[in-house]
Amino acid sequence: MPGGDLLAEVIVGPGRVYDARVINTSANGARLALDTREQARFPLGTLVEVRFRVLGVARPLITLAQVGNQAADSERPEVGVRFVERERFYPQLTPRLWERFNRRRRRRCSFERVRVTARVESGGRVWNERVHDLSEIGLALELERSRAEELAKYELVRALLELPSGGGPLGLAGILIHQTEFGHGTRHGLVVDPAHTADLAGQQERIAAYLAREGERSA
Repeated sequence: MPGGDLLAEVIVGPGRVYDARVINTSANGARLALDTREQARFPLGTLVEVRFRVLGVARPLITLAQVGNQAADSERPEVGVRFVERERFYPQLTPRLWERFNRRRRRRCSFERVRVTARVESGGRVWNERVHDLSEIGLALELERSRAEELAKYELVRALLELPSGGGPLGLAGILIHQTEFGHGTRHGLVVDPAHTADLAGQQERIAAYLAREGERSA
């Protein structure tokens, strides 16, 4: 998404601070144009600190990030960064700001017509909950009101489930990002945490194949 009223400052080691224009953002990272004409080059994987400033908000949003790619042929240096320690960054985001960082459209499958249950593990507790929907980057769980307090925002949650119609097993770990009340309970949205999810690429391929099949059936 375009930066709009979102500005940034990139700190690369002691004494190297760059003002930056935000080209776009996502839940996992951002692309920034550095406000300098020098040939600023950083080895891939370089750890930087990014401070996002929102007009009208006093405190900056601070996160550590790694340089994932950079463009040398643009008028000003552009770098793509991937957030690290996202569990510390996400709690700084209000619901409105979370939408700013998570607006990429993803194919999503709803399980309103077929019941899919996940084995949920969190904080040493284990129980079963219904899965409302699923995408390649996350899923939503539905908790009865009596269990709504079982999960805290930004908590790490593990969900084990079996995709319907032979879609195969999934074992995903995610950060609880948002909670929405509905009918008789609370819907909890999780964003997959790559650091805690085994064989993420393989599981995402399985999800993508399942979503494609479901899309063909409903077409």
